[in-house]
Amino acid sequence: MFSYMKSDSVLLNILNDSVRYTFSNPKTFAKVILCEIFSVFIIPFLIICGLQYRIIEESLPLMVFEESKLSDLNNLKDLVKNGVKVFFVKFIYLFIPFVLSLLILSGSIPRFAGLIVTCVLFVVLYVYCFLAIANMVYHDSFKKAFALKEIAIVKNNINSLLLFGLLIAVLFMFYGVLACLDDFIFFLGNFININAVLFMSFTVYKVLLLVISGLTIQPFIDILTARIAGVIYEGK
Repeated sequence: MFSYMKSDSVLLNILNDSVRYTFSNPKTFAKVILCEIFSVFIIPFLIICGLQYRIIEESLPLMVFEESKLSDLNNLKDLVKNGVKVFFVKFIYLFIPFVLSLLILSGSIPRFAGLIVTCVLFVVLYVYCFLAIANMVYHDSFKKAFALKEIAIVKNNINSLLLFGLLIAVLFMFYGVLACLDDFIFFLGNFININAVLFMSFTVYKVLLLVISGLTIQPFIDILTARIAGVIYEGK
């Protein structure tokens, strides 16, 4: 359906729908933040992955841009079970970019060339990953997450400019807010007269940035991407 519509108007409509959906249930959003706080532990992390599964599942049967409300974090057993599926799909699809990132950090491969290759692979596999999850949810089959021909058909039936625009928009929001948080934390440090050397150290400054971003950006991005995946898959 989307391949026959103007990409710019559809892009704005999808983003508008997804942002409103993300904040449509403040209680659930607050619970997601709590899960993010403890996501270093396996169960809260799997609950978040399971919520993404549920969001896609509930978005698939809706009419395009039909309003709906973010569901609550009930039936934790199902959330964890489906979260395991989502985690393994993400792990398998994004394993190569993850390994390349580690090799770049360790200096095993050239930084500039490695970053280019890693970024290109990440963009391609990130798109396929969420289409794969949507395909898995749609058919209620873990194997369908790796039915590459089916996923390619779904991808080809969605306007490529729309997919690219959605990905860039999500990444822009993520890194834009992250940059604002970076400035905010630096300002906060100066405001309360924290020693500059201590504050700019990894153990204080970077950890604080990661914690705050995890409590503000990550819950938003996790819900937003799942909603977008469900909407564009159904609109194929």
